[in-house]
Amino acid sequence: MKLVMGLIFTLSISVFAQDDTQLFDAYMADVNANRVNKVSSLSYVKSVENKLFENISSLFDDLQVSMNQVGYIAPEDKVHEFSTKWMSHSKEVNIEKLLKNIIADPKLPLKDPRVAKILKDNRKYSQILRESFYIFDKDHVAPKKLQNIVKPFGKLNDAVVAGDPNLIEQYSSKVLKGYESIDTKQILSEFDFINKKEFDEFYKTVKKDVKNLLKKSSHSVHDFHNLRKHHKKFLIIYFNLDGAGPTAKGGLLDNYITQLGDLNDIYVDMEMRFQVNFESHEILMDESIKRNMNKTMRFLEEDMISVKLGPSCISAFKGL
Repeated sequence: MKLVMGLIFTLSISVFAQDDTQLFDAYMADVNANRVNKVSSLSYVKSVENKLFENISSLFDDLQVSMNQVGYIAPEDKVHEFSTKWMSHSKEVNIEKLLKNIIADPKLPLKDPRVAKILKDNRKYSQILRESFYIFDKDHVAPKKLQNIVKPFGKLNDAVVAGDPNLIEQYSSKVLKGYESIDTKQILSEFDFINKKEFDEFYKTVKKDVKNLLKKSSHSVHDFHNLRKHHKKFLIIYFNLDGAGPTAKGGLLDNYITQLGDLNDIYVDMEMRFQVNFESHEILMDESIKRNMNKTMRFLEEDMISVKLGPSCISAFKGL
């Protein structure tokens, strides 16, 4: 049983992985070969945007089908599982001590790839827990003390990729401060779990938000980031359905979102590495891309309607 749960959780982590993907790898190769710099950054990123839209176009047909597996998810069990994995990993790697070591020597994750991997893994665990608040809590808001870890942690990992010791030290201090102030048991005790009707309404709202976003004639980098975040709200369900196992459609959506993440990571890296300002940058999407994104969203929402919210096994055991 532990092996099965471990497999499911490992698959769920891939939802938030942003490394080892084609567009970003190609970008880093160009950076290392001095083929991209601050002067060429905007023209370069436009070519990447075009490549991305070409790539995801091939995925739409397979995503625009109904899920053929029916399963259920027990929100309380999943939240407990995610938080336990995060806390266990944090204890195993002694994350607070590691952060203090990085603050003392900001080049540590640059010199030792194992340190950089530990940071990525720990952030993914915390991010999955944050996502569970967005989905399963009635307010769909993550606690501020959890955000105070997840947000700067993302910036810390970006600073490691950009190879900036000053930013590594800055964000390590912020993440450490977040760890020193959080009480996981307390924030979990305040969890107010949704029911099935609220679950369905939440995904209906996600679909509506994407539709409204795509009505714009052009999009900012911030819009693009939000578009990706909306899609990610489905993945945690696909990869954690009890009774059905990880779905093939979940894998396709993971590929789709990972490619969106590649472009987002390039924006972030250019901002850190070359100090590029994307405030006025406009992302132009072909109308066919927008139509297909909206159509895909309709199928994703329909899948969520078919999902059943199961009872908690943990609560049942507590009552025995």
